[in-house]
Amino acid sequence: MGATSIHVQAVKPGSEIHNFREKELDYVRPELSHLNESWVGDSISHRLESAKQRYFDTVGQKMQTKAAPIREGVIVIKQLKRFKSIYTRTKDT
Repeated sequence: MGATSIHVQAVKPGSEIHNFREKELDYVRPELSHLNESWVGDSISHRLESAKQRYFDTVGQKMQTKAAPIREGVIVIKQLKRFKSIYTRTKDT
């Protein structure tokens, strides 16, 4: 049985360019890229501005420069498992 894993890390400035494959990457296998599935709820920049504003409204000061309030994850799943079932489970939390 194949492994299933998830890797979560802080969002970096070039994350959206990387995620949408707007830049050619030497480690990506383009012949398999059509098999990738993803969902995006909001742009990273919009989500970051919202987080900064909520922080300011709650704490009364600007968010620290090194703060990493946004995380993104990559899930590697066995082919038989469905992406939609994972998506549905995460929407409920």
